[in-house]
This record gives sequence, C-alpha cells and structure tokens, in this order.
Amino acid sequence: MTDRLPVALDRAVRSLATSAPAAPADLERVRRRARSRRRGRIGMQATLAMVVVAALAAIFVLVPRTNRDRPVPATSAPATSAPSAKRVILNADLPQSFGDADFEQPSRVFPEQIVELLPDGAVKLLPKPAGLLPPFYATATPDGRLVVLGYASRKPETQRLVVLSRDLTVLGQHDLSARQRPSPGTHLIGASDSEVFLSGADSGTLDLATLQRTGDLPVADGVDIDTNGSSLIVAMGARSDCALAVLDAKTKQRRRVVPLPGHCAEQVFPPRLSPDGTRIAVALGSIHFTPGTYAEKLFIVDVETGATVASYPLAGRLEDGAGSGITWPYRGLGWVTTDTVLIATGTVPAGALDSLASNLNVKRFDLG
Repeated sequence: MTDRLPVALDRAVRSLATSAPAAPADLERVRRRARSRRRGRIGMQATLAMVVVAALAAIFVLVPRTNRDRPVPATSAPATSAPSAKRVILNADLPQSFGDADFEQPSRVFPEQIVELLPDGAVKLLPKPAGLLPPFYATATPDGRLVVLGYASRKPETQRLVVLSRDLTVLGQHDLSARQRPSPGTHLIGASDSEVFLSGADSGTLDLATLQRTGDLPVADGVDIDTNGSSLIVAMGARSDCALAVLDAKTKQRRRVVPLPGHCAEQVFPPRLSPDGTRIAVALGSIHFTPGTYAEKLFIVDVETGATVASYPLAGRLEDGAGSGITWPYRGLGWVTTDTVLIATGTVPAGALDSLASNLNVKRFDLG
C-alpha cells in the first residue's frame, strides 16, 4: 500500500493551500462604497434643507411687517349698523295737471324749489332741475337719489321725469307721452333704488336707470308706494278695503296685508315704512266743522301682526287763512331713525317759499 495521494486529489489540496482568501477584501470594498453613498445622500439632504430654510427666510423678509405681525382675528359675528333712513321730502298739494288753466308765469303761482325736511327739523330748499316747469312732485329713493316729476312743456302738456344724485347731478330724464289739455295727468307715487312708480295717465313701473316702462304697478289700485329697500308697502284704495299691501321689493310677491286703523279717505299723510321694515307710520285725520282745522292721530302699526302698537294725537291747521291770493299747504311724514318720526305741516303764499321754514309746524315722535 502506498502513502501517496492520488494525483487529482493532491492537486486540489495544493490549490487550496496556496490560494489567497478574497472574500475579506471584497467585503471591505463593498463597505467603503456603502459609506461613500451614505455620506453623499446625507450631504444632498443637508443641501436641500439649507435651500428650503433660505427660501422661507426670503419669504419672511418680503412679507410686510404689518401683515405678518397682525394676529389672526377671532371668529365673531360681523358688525351690523342700523339701517339708514330715507330723506324726507315735503310736497305741496299741487295739481298734477294744468287742466284748463293757462298760467303765463307759472313760477309766480307754483313753488320753484324742492323742499327737504332734515332730521333736526330744519328745512332745506333745493333747486329744481334746469328746464323743468312746475308744478312738480319729488320723492327720495332709499339710497338717497331724488326722482322729480314736472313738466317739459305746457302746450302740448308733456310731463318729464328727472333722476338726481345726492349732489343734484342729473342722472337721467325722460319725457312722458304728450297730451292735449285738459288731461288727467300722471302722478309720481313712489320710487325704489331700481324702479319708479306712476299712476294716472301713464300708470306703471319704470326702470330707474333707463326710465323706460317695465310693467304694470305691483298693485292695481295702489295710490302710494314706499320702500326701505327690501320691502314695499302699497297704500291701496277703497276697492281693497283701504289696506296696506306689504310686498317683497324684488319679486313683488305679496307677503301680507295690513289693515289701516281708519278709513283711507281720512289719510292725511301717505304711510311710511320704518328703515328696518318692522313698523309703518300713518297719520289719519277727520275734518271738523270749524273751517280750516282738523284733528289727527299718528298710528304706528306693526308690519308682522298688523296691530297698532302706538298712537299719538295731533292737531294743526289746514290753511293759514291769513292774507289773500294763492297759498300752498305743505305736508310730510318720515322716519329719520328707526325709532323717530317727523311730521311737518305748513302753508306759504305762492312765490314765497323762503318763508316756509318760519311757517312750518314740525312734530317729533321718539318711539323708543
């Protein structure tokens, strides 16, 4: 038996004994590469973080201090201010048509100025629109504009509508259809921020911006219309039992009907809606046998229930009675705040409107 290994086995043993172990070297190389990649990723992340921080710092510098220092407002209900009252315009009881009369100098017969009653009870005389002939009637819109109906000519009889801004700039005008005299005339019975309401010969609703007809009156037998902007109150005639119709100002849908405390024939002043739309002020009176006198009551009516919540006795004179010639009685009623009503009556001779302030009887009612 021999001690020598087979040739094939001997070669294998020798190869294993003389070859260098490669695994440790390869593993170290892999570890170095992994460490290098980790350092690269960390460096990139740091660079990106620095870029983000720099961008935020730039934004902070660019934002104005007044904005970035302003605290976040606490959530609260928006502040609400009391609704503003309409301007109170006084109108004389003037004819809306000349009829058979022919005045060579109408300014000597009819007043030539618009009369505004201020919240403190003072009178302010406003010039009429240029070229407008008297007699004319004026009313205010809730946003403070004035709508004036007067005459463009007397032969043929042509009435003209004029819209004025608060500073009396003419915003628009429109001549109604000409008529041969005598004619029934057209009456200005109210205006909103978007519409004009007429009765009589040219009865209907006109767009306030264009002064073009848009339709019929919201209530057929309406004799006076007042609005606070969101609601309309329409004083209806005897055919509707002398009631007040309350309508939505935009849709014209009737919300309710409010009965008057007295007969509509006894109305001394057209009804007026409070600025907040919750109450109606109307003055009713009855003529006594004593010439030139009357007795009145101011009624405050709740819009929702139709109940009279307050009434105040009034007294006054229908006519001055002093002197001779033509005199014109002025009357007006209006809310100057949500809780204050003014009533004014006075009579002036034709051509003496400047004396109205001294002849005007103003009553103030603080309703609380």
